[in-house]
This record gives sequence, C-alpha cells and structure tokens, in this order.
Amino acid sequence: ASSDYPLRDVYKRQVQALGLEHIKPSASKAKIGLVSRRRKRFLLNEYELVHVAQSLGYECVLLPLEKMTLYEQVRELRSLDVLVGVHGSALDNAVFLPDRAVLVQLLPYKVRHRATFVKDTELANAVYMEWQATDPKLSVFHWVLLEEANPARYKDKPYDKEEVLRLGDPMGGTETLMFWINQDIVVPVDEWKELLVRAVSQSPASNRTGIV
Repeated sequence: ASSDYPLRDVYKRQVQALGLEHIKPSASKAKIGLVSRRRKRFLLNEYELVHVAQSLGYECVLLPLEKMTLYEQVRELRSLDVLVGVHGSALDNAVFLPDRAVLVQLLPYKVRHRATFVKDTELANAVYMEWQATDPKLSVFHWVLLEEANPARYKDKPYDKEEVLRLGDPMGGTETLMFWINQDIVVPVDEWKELLVRAVSQSPASNRTGIV
C-alpha cells in the first residue's frame, strides 16, 4: 500500500546513515545467512545445514544477531541473497535485505502464527518463503512452557501430549506465544537442499552471470 512507502524510506535512510548503501551480494556466489539463536528456538542441526549449503556451492554464514551490533547486522543483511531463520523477531530484520532477496521462515511443528514477516519482506521489496516442520520427532517441545501458559488446564494435571500435538497451535494467545513457537527444531537435509535451491532461484543471485 502507498502508506508503506514512507516506512520503507525510513529503513533506507538507516542504511545510508550507517554508510552501508554500497554493500551488495557477491558477484561470484549466492550467499545464505542462517540466523543462529543463542537463547531459545534453537536450530539443532545448524552446523550441518551450513556445511550442506556450502557443499552445494553457496556461501553460507551463521548470524548470531543478538550478539552483533546494529552496524554488523545491517552490513551482513545487505550482503545476502537469502536470509533463513526459525520463527521469531529476528526475522523482522528482513526490512534491511537487498531488493528481491529472499526471506525463508522456518516454522516449527504445527505453528500457524506468521507474525509480521510477510509485511517485512514487502517493505524491503523482498520475497517471502516458508518451510514447516512436519515430523514431531524432529522437534523438542518444552512442556513446562505449556503448563505455564495455561496453568488452569495443564499445571499439575494429567494431559495427553499426543493429543496436544494432534490439535496443534490454537493460533494466538499465550499457548502460541509461550509453547508452540518455542520449539527447538531439526531441518532434514534433503528438505534443506530443496528449499535452498528454490530460494536461490528466486533471489537476485539467479540474475547474476556465472553464479551458482
């Protein structure tokens, strides 16, 4: 919408104020940035995923955004073709991506809450994609958070975990924000490969001569 353009200009001015408007993705390789969380919502096989991306010929770096300065964050984001991360506010940094870069949101098992990330990609003139975990055996669920989110129903009471997983994210409220989105996940390598190839094909890298 036209009302979004002033906000888009605000982010562009922030990039300019940091002196980073000249930073662009490499001319030789597609570059993937993988958000590395250090407190919660862990991507449990992130090092394996980096290795796999590199084996496909891409440059791939881990981004511990919470440990980086604003300058460091924006400098890295401006150099990316694809930004990948587990659902969470770190993905709001998509507003600093280059034009037509790709944001890939990794959604935990049965999470339906997309938050603001589709809008963020629109503000950056970027592309939104997502992947969702489908195997609960590859997720770590923190059941104490469910009990804290809804103590009247779960705290010190018997409940069927398999039934909770079958019903899935109620789409909003404390159960979504405390329990469902705070899973730690594993992304299967075969799905990761397919996801990366698809993301890079939609990114600026696909238009650069001789790039992987």
